[in-house]
Formats: sequence, C-alpha cells, structure tokens
Amino acid sequence: LHFKYLIAFFLGILPYLYVPVAAFRAPPVNWDNAVNVKNLFKLISRSDYGTFAASESFIGSTLIERSSQVLSFFAFLKNDFTLIGLVLIVFGLIYIFYKDKVVSKFITISLILCGPFFLFYSSFSLTSDFFFGIWERFILLSYFFASILLGFGLLFINILARKYLSNSNNFFLLKKKALLAIINFSIFLLPLYMLAGNWHKSDMSDFKLGDWLGHDILASSEQNSLVFLFSDTLAFNSQYVYYTNHKFGDRKIVLGGILRHSYYRHQLAKQYPDLNYPVNFFEESQNESSQFMIDLIKANNERLPIYTIAFFPNVDNYSWVNVGMLRKLVRNEQKNDSNYLTFLNRGAVNNFELNIDKANEGYTNFIQQDLKRSYNVSFNDSGDEMTNLKSYELALEYYDFALALDPRSARSYYGKGKVYLNMGDCLNASAFLFKSYEINSQNVPTLNSLAEWARKCKGDELLALLKADTLGRILM
Repeated sequence: LHFKYLIAFFLGILPYLYVPVAAFRAPPVNWDNAVNVKNLFKLISRSDYGTFAASESFIGSTLIERSSQVLSFFAFLKNDFTLIGLVLIVFGLIYIFYKDKVVSKFITISLILCGPFFLFYSSFSLTSDFFFGIWERFILLSYFFASILLGFGLLFINILARKYLSNSNNFFLLKKKALLAIINFSIFLLPLYMLAGNWHKSDMSDFKLGDWLGHDILASSEQNSLVFLFSDTLAFNSQYVYYTNHKFGDRKIVLGGILRHSYYRHQLAKQYPDLNYPVNFFEESQNESSQFMIDLIKANNERLPIYTIAFFPNVDNYSWVNVGMLRKLVRNEQKNDSNYLTFLNRGAVNNFELNIDKANEGYTNFIQQDLKRSYNVSFNDSGDEMTNLKSYELALEYYDFALALDPRSARSYYGKGKVYLNMGDCLNASAFLFKSYEINSQNVPTLNSLAEWARKCKGDELLALLKADTLGRILM
C-alpha cells in the first residue's frame, strides 16, 4: 500500500521533468538555469525569494501579520463564493466527514494547506494592488477543493430534503414532489448564479492593457538601445511583447533585478554577444545587481542609448531624464535641453498603443489596477519633468493621461495646478490645486503651491505665510 502511495507521489511530480528539458534548450527566459538537480531544487524551493516568506524583501512576518492573511483568505472566500456558498461548503464538510473519513481528511487537509496554511507560511505583504493580485492567484488552488466541498453541500441539502419532506407535508399547498422540484431547481441555479456573478471578473478575452504596457515601455526607447527592466509588472509584460513582436527585436533588454545571479549574466552574454562586458562580469561575485548594472552601463554608454525603468543608479557625469515610460541616460549638459527632451517625449507618446477608454471599461481587478498605476507614475514623472523644462503643453498632456487612468490622483491635480500657476492662469491653478488638496490635505507640495498661489494671484503675503494646514482650511 505504501509503495502505491510512493508511485502516486512520483507520478504527481512528473511535470517537473519538463523544466530541465526546457532549460537545456537555453530559452531566453530561463529562471535558475535548471539543467542539474541543484538548480532544479533551487527553482522548485523558490530559494531566490526566501524560504518562509513570499519574498525576502517582504515585511509582515509577525504572528499577527501572518494571522491577518488567514482572515483575508476567508474574506475572499466569502466574496467569491457568496455567503450561501460558504454555508454550503461547511455543510459539505460535515456531510463528507460522516460519509467517508479518508476522503474528508484528504480534501480538508488539501484546502488548508493550499489556502490558510500557505498564506500564513508565505506571509504576503498586502500593501499594494500588485501584491493583492499575486496573492489572489495563489489561493485559486484552494478554491478547487472548496468547490468540491460546495458540491457535497448541495448533495447534503438534497438528501435532507428527501428525508424530511413526507408525502403528507404541505407548504403553501405544495406537495413533497413540488417542494423537491423547487429545491433541486434552486440547487441547479446556484452554480449558474455564481457563474454569472463571477464571469465578468474572469473573462479576459479582450484584455490588452498588459500588451499595451509592454509595447509602450519598449516604444519609449530608441532602436539598438540597451533597456534595463525592473519589477514583475514592468519586466514581464515587456518581455512578452519583446519575444512576440519583432518590431523591437533590435533592443537589448536586461532584467536588472537578477543580475546578481551568475547564470543570468552568462545567459546575457549568449543572447547579446555584441555587448561590451566588464572584466569581472562573469565572476561568481556576491555583488548586488545594482553594481553589475552600473558596470554594464559604463562599458556600453559610449556605444548605445541606455534606458531604464523603476531604478536609476548614479553614473558620473550623466543624468536620467524621462522619455515616455522610461528614463534615458544623457550627459549632464543635455538634461536641461528642453527642445531635445520634448522631441524625445513627443515621439514616445505618439508611438503609444494605450487606449485609455478601453483600459477603463468593465471590471478592474488588482493586477489591472497595478498596470494602470505603472502608467500613472510614469505620466506624472514625465509631466513633472516637462513642467521643469517649461514644456507646459506636453506636461498638461501627460497629467491628463494620468488623470484619465486615475481620476483620484492628487499628484496629477497638483501637477496641473502648478503648470497653470507657472503660466499665470490663476483661475485654473486654483481649481486644480484645490482639487489636489481635497483629495490629500497632507500633500506638502500642494500646500506650498497654494501659498504661492495666494502670493501671486491674491497678492496676500499674510495668507501665504500661514501654516500649511491652516492655509488649506481657510482657502477651502
């Protein structure tokens, strides 16, 4: 009997054999290069991320914080299965416990391990839409076992109805057969009701925002450029477009966050043999990814345009300037050339595929919201830089893009108010600055700009000198 269990266990992990087969083919996306047992175990055990946490960088490993994951799980379970579904899951658990204890133990243990225990163990940091979106996908396996219990719960209701409704019972003049028909029809309707209630959440057949993001990131760079990508949302969507759209095949994309791994640095050398690599680039070094990135930039910045996103290391005599969704490395004397930077930004925006109206249609899940946030951050950053360069028209265009994706962005309203204040348009300046203050009354730049508005537009020096919070209350 135990031998059968052992055979069943190894049959269950057979899909992992595909990993080394794929790794030996040296694909462009090849995590941990699992061509041997050591690397395969490293990949399966997620050693790059941390042993008892979803990631080593997460904060949230105290008992209370871990326990909150369990509470969040049941909150999601109730939201997705409805309260009726949750009750039926409990009924199913009771029924199967008395019907078959072995099956009951298997399903219950599987549900707990894939749901509450895993979330307690991994301790996700639920601090942003991105982490909620990833967390939500990790609990899908537990939903499979919950659905089995829900089915047993429906069966339990049917059995109880048959047992306790006698032929002599009447309920509003309904006989047993009619009552059973109503109960069975209700049981049939429940899955359809849940399907209808959740279909709009899971139907992604017309979802293109991730493709647009990846395209627009790459479209913000020049031909034959070196592009460093960071964060899962930005990097993975860009990689997908890069390897499926030959339009950007001349770029050289590098995942900056994993440069610390020697296998990845060797992989880059095979993929891009024409890049210049530092002498120590292939050593088994413990340097941080940032140092390898800086070394790679210094080895190639005289040969190629260089772009990055989300992380901007200091490079002597150079500065990072916003270009569309990315930042480009330019010489210090170019960072204040408004004509040059406006030309680059205008060209990037004109190549964007983002359709804001379609992006805002329908149900918005956590990952979709995170994709919008990525756009919002880049648009606001570019708007700020265009404001500093006095390219006000393009700055307003960027802020409008940001607000179209997030109408509650205090930063975007502040940016527009600042532009109009610089242009001497007191009416529009006050409207947007007040809106920013209304959304976030603690935003210091907004309050400082309100003081500037009081000085410039009202000629009221005393009002401008009031404490920021007092000023905001008076002006509102």
